[in-house]
Amino acid sequence: RMGRVLVRTIPPDEVDEIVCNPEDAKEPWLYLRSHTQVSMNGSMTLERVAHVDWRCTAADLPGTLRGYQVDAEHPVYHVKVGGFGEMRFGVSEVYPALDWAKAYKSFLEDWATLARAYARFAHKLTLPSTGAIPAARARLGTTLGAGAGESNPPPLTGSTFIASPGVDLSPVRIGGANVSADDGRRMLLMAAAALGLPETFFGDAQAGSLATAKSLDRPTELRMRARQTFWAEVHQDVLGYVIEQAVRVGRLAGQVIDEPDGTPRVELAVDPETDKPRDTTVRVEFPPILEHDVPERVG
Repeated sequence: RMGRVLVRTIPPDEVDEIVCNPEDAKEPWLYLRSHTQVSMNGSMTLERVAHVDWRCTAADLPGTLRGYQVDAEHPVYHVKVGGFGEMRFGVSEVYPALDWAKAYKSFLEDWATLARAYARFAHKLTLPSTGAIPAARARLGTTLGAGAGESNPPPLTGSTFIASPGVDLSPVRIGGANVSADDGRRMLLMAAAALGLPETFFGDAQAGSLATAKSLDRPTELRMRARQTFWAEVHQDVLGYVIEQAVRVGRLAGQVIDEPDGTPRVELAVDPETDKPRDTTVRVEFPPILEHDVPERVG
C-alpha cells in the first residue's frame, strides 16, 4: 500500500501445494502455505495462508480456499529450477550428484579405516626362537605408568638398529594394498558430471594441464553465463515489480497500463531532458567470469 516492497524467502517445506489456473496448468495462481507463528510470549499458532502469485491476473479469487486465507498483499515469486514442465515444484540441481557424492564419501571413509588398520603395526620383528619374545617385549615396551616416568624411550629419528644373527626388524609395507584412494575416482567423476563442472574444480589439480584448462574453459564459461542470465532475469522481475508498485501509489511519476491479457505494463513520466518517457528497463551486470590473456586476445 505504501509502494515499498520488502523481499523475503519462504522455506520450500512450508508450501503445501501450488494451485494453478484450472484452464492452464502452467499458470500458478496460489501457493498454499502452512507455517508456525511464534508470538512474543512464546505461544505458537499454525497459520494457513494462500499467497497469490505475483503474475496472477485472476479477479475472482475467493477469500478462503480449502481452509487457507487468501493473501493478495504478500505475493510470491517462485524461482523454480530443474524438473519437468508439468511439475509444480522444481528439483535441486545437485540432486543427481547426491548419491554419487555419498558413495564417494563412504568409499573414502572405508579407505581411511583400512589405512588405520594397516598402520596398527609399523614393523615386523623376526626372532630366532620363541624364548626371545619376552626379552624383545621388554625392550620395546613402554614404562609409562609404571613409575616416575619413561625409562625406555623410543629411539630418535635416524637411529640404527643393531641385532644379533637371526633377528630381523623390517617395516610393514602397505604399498601393495588392494584398495587405493584413487580407486574411487569414477564416483568423483560421476558427481562432477552431475554438477556439470570439470574434475579440477573438486580439488584434483593433477588431472588438469594448460591444454585441458583451455579446452574446458569455454563450456564452463557458458554454464556460468547461463546461471548469471538466470539470476539476472530474477532480479529484473523483482525490481520491475518494485517499480510497478511505486508507480501505483504515486511514489514514481507514471502510469500502469493493463494489457488485454491482464499483464501490467509500466510507463514512467516523460524525461524533460529527452522529451521521452523514462526507461523502466533494469540492467543487471556481473563482473567478468574469466580473465583472458590480453596479448593472446590482441593477437
